Amino acid sequence: MNKYMIEQIKNWKRHTGCDSALKFRFAKFGVFVAILFAVVLSLAQVSEAQRFDFRRLQEKAKKYTVIVKATVSVSTGSEPVEANVRGMGAIVTQDGLVILDAATIDFGSGVAAYYGTTSSFEVNNLTVTSLNGDEWKAEWLGIDQFSGIGFCRITDSVRTSFDHVRFHKRYDFKVGEWTALFFLLPEYVDPPIGADIGMITAVLEKPEKSPLLVGFSESQERSIIYDERGDAVGILAEIASPENPLNFSDPTSFLSSLSDGLSGYPLLGILTADRLEKLIENPPQPGIKNRGWLGVTFQPLSKDLAKYWKLEAQGGVVVNDVAKNSPAEKSGLKVGDVIVAINDDNLDVDREENSRNFSRTVAEFGAGAVTEFQALRADSTGEFERVDIVVELGSSPITFDEAKTYEDTSFEFKVRNMVFNDYLAYNLDEDEFNGVWVSDVNSGGWAALASLYPGDIVQSINGRKINSVEEAESALREIAENKNAEVVFLVWRDNKTLFVNIRPTWDDES
Repeated sequence: MNKYMIEQIKNWKRHTGCDSALKFRFAKFGVFVAILFAVVLSLAQVSEAQRFDFRRLQEKAKKYTVIVKATVSVSTGSEPVEANVRGMGAIVTQDGLVILDAATIDFGSGVAAYYGTTSSFEVNNLTVTSLNGDEWKAEWLGIDQFSGIGFCRITDSVRTSFDHVRFHKRYDFKVGEWTALFFLLPEYVDPPIGADIGMITAVLEKPEKSPLLVGFSESQERSIIYDERGDAVGILAEIASPENPLNFSDPTSFLSSLSDGLSGYPLLGILTADRLEKLIENPPQPGIKNRGWLGVTFQPLSKDLAKYWKLEAQGGVVVNDVAKNSPAEKSGLKVGDVIVAINDDNLDVDREENSRNFSRTVAEFGAGAVTEFQALRADSTGEFERVDIVVELGSSPITFDEAKTYEDTSFEFKVRNMVFNDYLAYNLDEDEFNGVWVSDVNSGGWAALASLYPGDIVQSINGRKINSVEEAESALREIAENKNAEVVFLVWRDNKTLFVNIRPTWDDES
């Protein structure tokens, strides 16, 4: 085609508008094709998701899915807050062990830890109800700090055997697989549970090996995940987060968490059956601390820090603080030490998202385990040299909800023993400071009228030193027997001590 003919065609298009019309028609056709492709893809995805036999799956889930209810009382140094809580759980053993989302019950620990305050936490009237309407009383056991799983056990059933979920171990998860779960609906809705679907979008290797899911929300965490075969393969859990998660059971962890931002979104994935199996076999036990504890706060050895210090280590943790009388202090660990390996296994910790792997590793060794830490320590010239430190791990200190309590009915207030986190939060010396923490004061009672407040620490009663709730109970019972006309409490409040005078009216006591 010569130049003259090309020019004529261009003029004809320009005068008739054919060029723009063709472009418009082609554009419409392109949009139509794109929409058609999206519809076909969506239908294909729905078709894939419809492989689930939800009716059969729900019949299976109904055998062990339960609704957990409790009354929870939380105090962070002010008037206690009492709330009725409700969440979905699952029976996981023949003898009635139940798992659920810990946040359903223990909503106070995270708040207390984040704001650097101490708290009192009590679980009362705990019941477990099957989807068939059977109701049993249960005992609260505690929380696994790394998975966020709460544990309770059915206590008053005449049944000796419960239907329970059996998790299927899988090591061959693939991208594109569909998954399903059931979640709890509002209390006014019947039936009480609904179904949802999601998909494996990646199989992560770091910060921990886990299938990554899309399609589910944080409100559905700790729900059982089913694969396309209908097998229970794990639970929905947070597997990585831009911020360092609060460690409810390790009281030293909240210091480092305060410096982290709350930006970004957590990644949700499958806490797989092999990891769940270990937790179910060894659940928390009230009064028994079998997790290993080192007693340090730390930050990850970032690439920038490693470069600044000219360290060749690919990961590790930098010790920021060493708790007094902790296994770390007794073994000689120091602030500034860089732990790069445990028992000669290198630590793959170089950012906040995988820093909890260090805490979990230490905890899983167990209390009493003799462990060798390989660390780098700077000398007076700033040069780092390797030091090997052998530590006999201790038991994690008891938490607020595990501390013994005493409620005095005459003065109408409640106290609990002080715990490690109290001393940490208020920067107090455990060897020198004594007292019991006031967790509740009944409005209108003698203690309230004398201006005793939740969060006060009672150090003495009528000159008698108080180191425990047993000593407080003994002192108050003696006062009630003698009907003292005046009772003087020495309390610690707002970093200072003061006297609180109480004048009981024993004759008016009902």
